Amino acid sequence: MKEEQENKYKLRIRDIEDNYNKKMADNEDRIKRLDKEVKQLNEKLVLETQGKIGSLSQNEKKINDLVEKEQKYLQQIQGLKNERDGKVVEYQEMLDRERSMLKDKI
Repeated sequence: MKEEQENKYKLRIRDIEDNYNKKMADNEDRIKRLDKEVKQLNEKLVLETQGKIGSLSQNEKKINDLVEKEQKYLQQIQGLKNERDGKVVEYQEMLDRERSMLKDKI
């Protein structure tokens, strides 16, 4: 009986860990994609500031747009990192609670 419960909790913990790892991988992929997009926008910004894409007023507008987008992406990245860190703490607390419950039952 104890073994069954222990196996059940081990499977549940493994499922939680797998789910967490999947979410972390998704978040890391999203962060990489956003970092790549920020880099591309910065490169485009450099080209624009060198006068290769239009007049000065158009370039200024595009620069402002790119800077705003960069700030938005950086905020999204920070939000994802904060969410990830929160999930780490949440799952660790959940695992600790389940471990203590298992210890109490044993």
